Amino acid sequence: MSKVIGIDLGTTNSCVAVLESGDARVIENTEGNRTTPSVVGFTKEGERPVGLVAKRQAITNPQNTIFSIKEVTKAVVTVPAYFNDAQRQATADAGKIAGLEVERIINEPTAASLAYGLQMKSTNGDTHLGGDDFDQAVIDWMAQEFLSSQGIDLRNDPMSMQPSDIEEVILVGGQTRMPKVQEAVQQLFGKEPHKGVNPDEVVAIGAAIQGGVLAGDEEVKDILLLDVTPLSLGIETLGGMFTRLIDKNTTIPTKKSNIFTTAENNQTSVDVHVLQGEREQAVYNKTIGRFRLSELPPAPRGMPQIEVTFDIDANGILNVSAKDTATGKEQKITITASSGLTDAEIDQMVKDAEAHAEEDQQKREEVETHNRADSMVYETEKNLKEFGDKVDDASKEKVNAAVARVKQALEAGNHAEIQSTTEELTQVWHEVSAQMYQQTAGADPGAAAGDPSAADATAEPADSDVVDAEYEVVDEDEKKDKS
Repeated sequence: MSKVIGIDLGTTNSCVAVLESGDARVIENTEGNRTTPSVVGFTKEGERPVGLVAKRQAITNPQNTIFSIKEVTKAVVTVPAYFNDAQRQATADAGKIAGLEVERIINEPTAASLAYGLQMKSTNGDTHLGGDDFDQAVIDWMAQEFLSSQGIDLRNDPMSMQPSDIEEVILVGGQTRMPKVQEAVQQLFGKEPHKGVNPDEVVAIGAAIQGGVLAGDEEVKDILLLDVTPLSLGIETLGGMFTRLIDKNTTIPTKKSNIFTTAENNQTSVDVHVLQGEREQAVYNKTIGRFRLSELPPAPRGMPQIEVTFDIDANGILNVSAKDTATGKEQKITITASSGLTDAEIDQMVKDAEAHAEEDQQKREEVETHNRADSMVYETEKNLKEFGDKVDDASKEKVNAAVARVKQALEAGNHAEIQSTTEELTQVWHEVSAQMYQQTAGADPGAAAGDPSAADATAEPADSDVVDAEYEVVDEDEKKDKS
């Protein structure tokens, strides 16, 4: 059985490990070192020094010195947790170009937790933080500047997680071996940092363990690596709302489908607007893709069934598809560079969602009330046109008047008025439905027992749970309950 190695492509140094007899072992380079500087150079003589040699000659040859990786056959490659789909795909492509068979792409903190035997709960962090970065000094400076200008010390924000809430701190990366770093960690958290595995090697060891799992190594057959999604994923639905298909911190790989429908009569195409974020309104979330499902057969609104599927593979790459269940027509998209989010954007999106939670919920309720009212008007007019001969003129006038009041409320945009007029229309329609049922049953006793037209005639206008593809989701459980 071939071996699968684990590679940590570090900002400063790279490390390679392999699973042997159930234990992850770091592979030394040609100089006998367990880590290799992530550097390659190109000299005037045509030579290509790698690692420590390349790092040394960089002083005199900086223009021709770059970062790179060592050639291997099979590999599990780690990337920062917030790498977007384009970056992950580019990493995989780089591996293929270098002659690698990339078995899996996993997040660096996930690999580190795997090395320690920890369960992955959620992921949060900075995409670009690496061994050469001293972000803490910059953060302290920014916090001090903010304190000077705003009078607020963000470092002592009582609303955020406190150091005392942290049970254990694990150090990952060669720079964390600095005594001053360890001293600072101890002072901040009030406890000694965990140093059970060499910080230089922990990510590569975790990747090697995952490689052993993928290769079917008996020593690690009971280990299962589960990563999570950093933000919720969904589409825009009727009224500009964000309908989630995959929630934040969902274990991947994962796949989720929902049924959507059209918002207008005779609609022949559906635009699918794919979003990432935590806000209830689509406009405040990040657009990561768009595509159109066209050539749909003309049909009344609410009738077409469009199945939208979100599929995230083990490498965290998202594929979205939309399929018309009647015709089988389908369109797909693989999310690419448009999904990129900076660390600042991610932090801001989460904070905005928390700060505007009440406001967003109110907006969602208003939109849902508007959608229900619009659906009630449409279904009432449709049923009254189809079964109006079973209703007396006085009842028709009563229904039409109630419909007119709902339409006026919708035009005015008054939420309370929309609610009250919709409830009034519902009550009026219940009374008329009872009248239609009695007349139908009297004219044809057999129809009341099971004739489909009789059932349709007495049916209340659908308060549809189908998401109109420009917008509203079918809740299959609720449909079963209603039926």
